Amino acid sequence: MEGKVKIHGLDEAMDALAATFPKDPNKQRSILNQGLRASAAKTILIEAKLRAAGGWEETSGALAESLGIRNIPKRRLKAARRAGGVYIAPIRFNTKAMKMYADYYRKNSNSLRKVVDGIRHGHLVEFGTRHSAARPFLWPAAQSKTQAYLYNVAKNIKKKTQAAVKRAAKKAKKVKK
Repeated sequence: MEGKVKIHGLDEAMDALAATFPKDPNKQRSILNQGLRASAAKTILIEAKLRAAGGWEETSGALAESLGIRNIPKRRLKAARRAGGVYIAPIRFNTKAMKMYADYYRKNSNSLRKVVDGIRHGHLVEFGTRHSAARPFLWPAAQSKTQAYLYNVAKNIKKKTQAAVKRAAKKAKKVKK
């Protein structure tokens, strides 16, 4: 979801973040990502898991279980000239999801299958293959929850900034003693 969006309150939250930690861009990025993750977890991730879990024929449920939120790597952020970012994707080595996946195929298949590479089929479900039609779950979830996500971003960044300031003040107080 690329594009320019104006979020009311975000400018103030980002200014407070820069004023609080002016010489620590890693801390700023960390707090920004924490706010983005918290917002995504409450909105888009829940909807994506619901859409991945059902809506079509019987599934193992492993794809929905494997969905998680990850920070965009620092080198990609630098290349794109961004301060922070997160993405929602299947976590390949989610042990609970892998067990669900293996149990499903053990019960519903005549051949023995080994789950070695983790849950890797999210993109195949989302976009389809030449053998199966696309069954989008992530993109529709993002579209339907964009407003709620954007509403929560500034609030979560502000909350995370306040918590970081309290921790830094507490740490500074301990150092002075």
